[in-house]
Amino acid sequence: MRIIPPIPNFSNKRFPIGTVIQFFGENIELYKSIGLTNGHNGWDIIPNSGPIYGSPILAVTDGVVSMVSYGNPTGGNELQIKSPLENDRGYITGYFHLSEILVKMGDSVKAGDVVAKMGNSGFIVSGGVTYWGGNPPPDGRGSHLHFGIRPYEVKNGFTTYHPWIDPNFIFNPKKMQIKTQKLEQELRIIIQAADMNEWLVICKVLGLNPNQIDEEVVKK
Repeated sequence: MRIIPPIPNFSNKRFPIGTVIQFFGENIELYKSIGLTNGHNGWDIIPNSGPIYGSPILAVTDGVVSMVSYGNPTGGNELQIKSPLENDRGYITGYFHLSEILVKMGDSVKAGDVVAKMGNSGFIVSGGVTYWGGNPPPDGRGSHLHFGIRPYEVKNGFTTYHPWIDPNFIFNPKKMQIKTQKLEQELRIIIQAADMNEWLVICKVLGLNPNQIDEEVVKK
């Protein structure tokens, strides 16, 4: 059973430097308000020491800058880096809420290069107050890096971009293998009692794509 796209090896990667203060999938109700039905879709990270606002952000992988965007109401100032394909598969690594972006579209970067600075642009919650878009918290409050990973694959000349996944699939695969196996077992129990219409509802609730589930498991 496959509930996420096949994951290639991240041949040249660095673990994001800092402390994770919010993990993937947390605070579902909060993030539903901005359209993320499955909760937080990445990691929130702050430096281990020193000031947060303006702290340098290092590229996690080699790649090419594929997106530079300013002023997004949710992600704020955003940077995305596209990793090279490995067996027709690759990753987009995303860096959000930036105060400054130090690269431009099409630039080639190496893992460990300083590509941006940490900030508090976009959708930020600080001290119980929600800030949006062009109205960041004062004095750098709420600053952090939102880091995400999005797989993509190329087949027959067409590129498919998959949803953002838990970075643990890359940086802690053993943990995610156990988590995935447990979810598969729970799904198998549900599927045994489900017809196809019920199955589609289950997929919708769990945020899964029924077309990415092995066919033999879907069969009643």
